[in-house]
Amino acid sequence: MPVCLTCQLEVPESQFCNNCGRPLTAPVNQATGSNRAAFVHWGPLALATTAVFISPNITAQVTGYFTPSLWLVGFLISIFPLLLLWVPGLVILVSAKSSEFEKEHAKSSLNNQISLFIYISVIVAVFGVTIFDALATGSMGSAGPWLVLLISLLLLGAAGICSLTFSIRGSVAAGSGKLYKYPL
Repeated sequence: MPVCLTCQLEVPESQFCNNCGRPLTAPVNQATGSNRAAFVHWGPLALATTAVFISPNITAQVTGYFTPSLWLVGFLISIFPLLLLWVPGLVILVSAKSSEFEKEHAKSSLNNQISLFIYISVIVAVFGVTIFDALATGSMGSAGPWLVLLISLLLLGAAGICSLTFSIRGSVAAGSGKLYKYPL
């Protein structure tokens, strides 16, 4: 017996579904979600959360003392998960078992991760150049470097909130069987 692509019900031999009335040969978008497609959206969030919890300050609190070498080790450990944010999307994208639906979500998530990396790199570079210039010229007492610091922190916070919001929306869309394109 043929199956209606819309209702997922078996129908007797005919040209139309008895339940919804659609032609049995009409193309229909995928109606069921995919856990793998949702994973490419929330996987980077899990890695970023891991990086936050392995920060150098927490490392120092756990051991009970703070040394520069311990801070460096904690910093390198906390950066490692952040460098892997693109891995969930890449794994799904190159997997032979992934459907086109999952690959579209992986492409969208990878595009978002690359875009966020570029945005954050530009913000940090502008901040770094401003602070370096202020230190070199001795103008740290003026309001300019502190204003750049404030704006940089606000932009980084906005990037984090947008990333969290868009990743949750993408995961929900993937779970309900819809394609999702990140707005940025």
